[in-house]
Formats: sequence, structure tokens, C-alpha cells
Amino acid sequence: MKLNSKSKYGIQIITLLAKEGGKTISASRLEEMTKIPAKYIEQIMRRFSEGGLTSAKRGINGGYYLRKNANDITVADILKCTGDGFDFTDGICQEIYDSLNTINNKINAYISTVTLSNIIKTEKRVYLDHAATTPLDNRVLEKMIPYLTNVYGNANSLHFFGREAVKGLDEARDIVAKIINANFNEIYFTSGGTEGDNWVLKSVCRTEKSKGKHIIISKIEHPAMLSTAKQLEEDGYEVSYLNVDSKGIIDLEELKKLIRKDTILIGVMYANNEVGTIQPIKEVVNIAHKNNILCFTDAVQVTGVLKIDVKELGVDFMTFSSHKFYGPKGVGVLYVKSGVRLASFISGGHQERGKRGGTTNVAGIIGLSEALKIAYEDYEKNNAYVTMLRNRFIEGVQKELPFAKLNGAKDARLPANANFCFGTDETLIDNLDIEGISASNGSACSAGSVEPSHVLLAMGLTGEQAKGSVRFTFGKHNTIEDVDYTIAKLKEITSRGLKTVPLFKQIDKIENV
Repeated sequence: MKLNSKSKYGIQIITLLAKEGGKTISASRLEEMTKIPAKYIEQIMRRFSEGGLTSAKRGINGGYYLRKNANDITVADILKCTGDGFDFTDGICQEIYDSLNTINNKINAYISTVTLSNIIKTEKRVYLDHAATTPLDNRVLEKMIPYLTNVYGNANSLHFFGREAVKGLDEARDIVAKIINANFNEIYFTSGGTEGDNWVLKSVCRTEKSKGKHIIISKIEHPAMLSTAKQLEEDGYEVSYLNVDSKGIIDLEELKKLIRKDTILIGVMYANNEVGTIQPIKEVVNIAHKNNILCFTDAVQVTGVLKIDVKELGVDFMTFSSHKFYGPKGVGVLYVKSGVRLASFISGGHQERGKRGGTTNVAGIIGLSEALKIAYEDYEKNNAYVTMLRNRFIEGVQKELPFAKLNGAKDARLPANANFCFGTDETLIDNLDIEGISASNGSACSAGSVEPSHVLLAMGLTGEQAKGSVRFTFGKHNTIEDVDYTIAKLKEITSRGLKTVPLFKQIDKIENV
């Protein structure tokens, strides 16, 4: 079932009235703020008035206001006024009536405990999911705007407008190459890390097929790598999955043992997206090259955070994505060492030296290059600040919640990452969200999955421990106040237990019935 329109509008309107704390809001102002048609507002407010929730004041300064305190108005009261509610049993056969009626009663009992105060108290918002994505830096946006407005030519066009776009594109490619100490022609622009990971694996399987069909990757790679590897296995390739220890660090001795004469690629991410563990990539490259094997690293979590010199690192392929360092979404980079063969990935155009067809995202690429430049201009200062916040958080959690266990390595760890197992159930994320805190259970690309994190399972955690773990990743806009607020809310939430699924999650499930 779904909430009817009047209920959705009603919750929106009465929440605004509650935020005003007894002040009146005119009908025209409500229409302006909510974009709800005036006729619906009038109908809804008449029902609220009849239900004793609101009153109206006439005159120049007239409008609507709450008749009761926000603490005394529940979601059930609101739905009763709007003629809605949760009832699974209407028209249901007797065989399943009792089960659905039990669910029905529990949900209605719960919404009778959720007050307007519970809904509006979440004014504070703390974003601690920077490993998933980062906000666009204003300086990056300013750099992009001309390429979204005046410099709008297709970079493949030969006329003036196309040449202007190409000029910006070439400058961006040069900036990226110089920052990571690559050559201009070693940089390929993509839509992001997922595309880059796919491109590398599928390309190597085409260019190296005469040598063999064996690939080695770690068990804690990004889903883009793991899913592509599974597809390749279906196509007849063999994939060996490298184990990690309890800190999430690969075993180099096991890597050596996995190598075969027909091994064509070793792929290990530079740092893990869930627990922040930094891998010994130079050692991996040395092992690969001693055995005449290509080496690839997914550097999505590292770029813009740690200094990267691809010549010193020695990798044959490397990928990264703009939105992880305050750049735009939907644009990334694939680095391919000179002399290493790269198969084309998207047919239909001559873009990216004939390897990736499709109209070039010039504005996004300009944004990527600017974001990368800013990231490395400020990276020492930003890393010091973010590390301070992260350490304060870890120390605070360990002091106030001594049962919590830090997942991952203590030292070989990205500055922003803190991943804790709280021994709770997976609704901890939902409860944090209610308190205005945005964190995650793991990779954003796996969001919505009911399965425990493959990374934490590979590190030896049980399924329940993995589901009770939360990743917090800090950014340059976070504050000490954010850290202390999050610790306090974690202590409060875990102390009361987590058996109740939050209201909005219940509604999501109900609307899909």
C-alpha cells in the first residue's frame, strides 16, 4: 500500500508548522514553500482543524498554526486526520490474515509513538560518508561553468567552437598527467572508477589472451572488479582471489604462490573503500613484473589524498574518480603506461584516441582536473585536519563505547576512515540517519544489499559482526562539533537497543507491498 497524497502533503505541511513553534504561516506562504496546490492545502487544513491539531487566525497577519505542542502530535494523529493509515488486512484471505494483522498492529502501535518533535528534531546534518562521494568544491564549479554555458562545442567538431572545447580538454589532460607524473598520452578519461575497472580487466583479457587466461585479484576489491571477474570466469577465464589478514592487508607470500605461467594480470586496490587499509602496491608491482605480469591498481580512494607518482609506483594501469576528491560525478581517469596495449572499450567514435567512443564530457573533465589540482595544493593541510578529526572520533568511540571494535589497520590506513563493529544489528545506520548523521555499512555501489560486507567477511568477521559495522569517513568541511555529536548519538542509540526499524524504513517497505 501507499500513503495517499493528502497524507504526504499533510505531513509536509504540519512539519513546517511545527518548525515555526506556534507562529502562523499564511496559506499563500505554505503554497510557496511546499509547491502544494492551494485547494489541497485548504482541504488538509480543514481536516487538521477538525482533528484538533491546528487552528486558523484571520486578518492581515493571519494563517495556520499548531493547536497542540509538537510533542503531543503523533504520526498516527496526522494520518487519522488525512483519512489514511496502515492496513494490510483489507481484502486478504483468512489464511494469512492473522500474520498480516500482527504486522499491522505493530506498525500502527509504533507510529503512535513517533511525534512531530521526533521528526523535526533532525535539523542538524552531519555528513560522514566521504568515501562514497564528496560535495563539489565551489572553485571547481566556477571552473566548469564556462564549459556548461559559453564553451559548448563538441570536442570532436573541427570548427571554432569545437577547437575551444578541445583546448580546454587538452589543458585538463596535461594537468592530470603532470600531477601524477604521467605522460599526456597515458591519460584516458572515463565515466569513473567502475568503468575504468571494467575496461582494464576486459582489455587485458583481449590483448594477453595468447599468453593465458589466469587473473589474480584480492578478495576485498570493489564490486566493479569482483563482478567483472565473475563475468570473465563465465567466459572461461580463471580467477584466483587473494586472501587478506584480519587488518585487511594482502598476503604477499600467498600472492607469489598463486602466480602461474598463464597469469596475465594482478589487480590489487591501492586502499580499501570500506576499512581504509592501504596495500603494499610497490611490492605487488615488483612481484608482478618479475614474473612478466601486468599490474593494475584501483586508486579511487587514494587519489587526492596520498601523493601518487605513477612512474615511481610502476603500475601498468591505474584508475580514479573525480567525485572522491570534491570534483563532479560521472568522470574519471584511466592511466595506461606507455607501451602497454589497451583494447578499445566503447565502439562508435574516435574519442580518447579511438578507444572510447561517445561525446566527450568536457565540463566534467575540466572539473576533474581543477579538483585534482586543488586537492594536491591543499592535501597536507587537509590530511592533517581530517586525520585529527578521525583520531578524535576513534579515541572518543573507544572511550565512550568500549565494546566497539575498530576494523582495519591502525597505521596503514587512509586519513579519513574509521570503521567500527558495534555488535548491533544493521538498523544502526537508520537510527543514525534519524539523528541527522550520514554514514554507511560499506560501498555505496552495494547500497541496498542485505548481504554482509564481503570485505569484512574476508577479514574474518562473522555475518552478524559485519552487519553491525559502520564506516565513517570524514571530510574537510566536518568539524570537531560533528565528531562529538556523532559519538554522543552513537552512545545514546546503542544504549537503548536497535530492535525497532525506523518509521521511514517501514513506509518504504509498505509502499512496495
